[in-house]
Amino acid sequence: MYVIAGLSDTPGLEISSHVLSPIVFLKLKKSTGSLATDLDLLETIAEQVSSDGL
Repeated sequence: MYVIAGLSDTPGLEISSHVLSPIVFLKLKKSTGSLATDLDLLETIAEQVSSDGL
């Protein structure tokens, strides 16, 4: 739940998982138009969140 609270106000991201889920699914509110770019961006966000300890 701490992760969801930490990410809930992040501009451009939408949390698409249940609050009680141990896995947090994120999606972009607006696609860049390229699936590869979208995936790279989400991977970068996931790596940053992991390194920040969220």
